[in-house]
Amino acid sequence: MYRLVFIILYFCCIFFSGCQSPSSVKEKRIGIDSSWFPLSIPGREANVTGFSTELLKEIGKMEKISITKVTVNWDDLVEGLQKNKYDAILGSIPPYTFNLQVYDFSELYLNTGPVLMVAKDSKIDGLKKLKGKEIAVLPETKGTLLLEKYPGILIRPYDSIPKSFNDILNGTIDGAIVDILSAVAYCQDLYQGKLKIVTDPLNNEGLRLISLHDQSQDLILHFNRGMEKLKSSGAFDKLLIKWNLKEKCSEK
Repeated sequence: MYRLVFIILYFCCIFFSGCQSPSSVKEKRIGIDSSWFPLSIPGREANVTGFSTELLKEIGKMEKISITKVTVNWDDLVEGLQKNKYDAILGSIPPYTFNLQVYDFSELYLNTGPVLMVAKDSKIDGLKKLKGKEIAVLPETKGTLLLEKYPGILIRPYDSIPKSFNDILNGTIDGAIVDILSAVAYCQDLYQGKLKIVTDPLNNEGLRLISLHDQSQDLILHFNRGMEKLKSSGAFDKLLIKWNLKEKCSEK
């Protein structure tokens, strides 16, 4: 009788352990390059790393999965993913059609795209009111391509964010297209109360959780679902503010 009970309990244990969600028993390893190459975010790397690390931690708690961060050099990050050294990476690889054949992508968790900056007292509130205006474009923002869709804008190339901002303030130009992380940083420091962000990011460039195609779809699902929960509760914005990544000077 005791032997029969033991056998039943034994097989019950096997059955229930086999029915557990794989993500609840298996550690999920996420590769991160703390320089965030090829993004150009000088002086903001630590903020982005801190935010990303804490975001993973909070999603792990909410989704009840074990997430371990693996710090990797930028030139080894993608190769490590392809060699299955970790389940996914955090990175800026764009979800273009040809990339979708190789990778799976989460929803965007940190937008790094360009925004329009103008003087605090400017009446400009978007791209549609820029006809006849002079707008600076900074390298790596794809600002020229964005502005060419709106006829009548006078595009002025600049190689320095502070110079473009100073020229906005002295009236030389009317605005500047700058990546959002730089815009937020300057608005919170040297140009606080002088400039404002008047658009949402103008493209979908930014950071996502990225895994090999069809290999970690459960992790992508957990990440997206956990992020949505954090946004709904307001915790996501609090994390952005904590790590000085929230556009406090924005009118959006």
